[in-house]
Amino acid sequence: MAYKPQTLKETAERIRQALNQPPDPEVRNRYWNSEQKAFLAIRDFLDDFDYYVNERSNLIAEPPDFTSSRRFDAYLAALAEHLAYHYNLPCPSWAQEPERFLDQWWFTTSAQSLHALALATSPASFRRRGIFIRPDALERV
Repeated sequence: MAYKPQTLKETAERIRQALNQPPDPEVRNRYWNSEQKAFLAIRDFLDDFDYYVNERSNLIAEPPDFTSSRRFDAYLAALAEHLAYHYNLPCPSWAQEPERFLDQWWFTTSAQSLHALALATSPASFRRRGIFIRPDALERV
């Protein structure tokens, strides 16, 4: 069976599962929580988006279901808009839905020393939704 790249819709489902999963008492690393698992799903999506060049438009086109986190719903919309802009793809209309914007700012890093940098360098699609990310948050190697 051939590998099928992960869409944003599938990413949203993985995020919802990660956020709604109870903490594993066997995992003692306090940094490996449900939010990190949600960001892992986003990184996996970005890997697929980067590799499957001919599928890019399809990977962001279908509206993702809501994740149970307004923050991650807005993040996915910002990501779709950002990728559409930078790869000259049509921006999906679902990314402009009002419920995919935040009322309160969200800094995705807990390191307060990086908040000023995030304010200055976050892509426009994130800033306009009240999301501030590290400069390397969307980079994949």
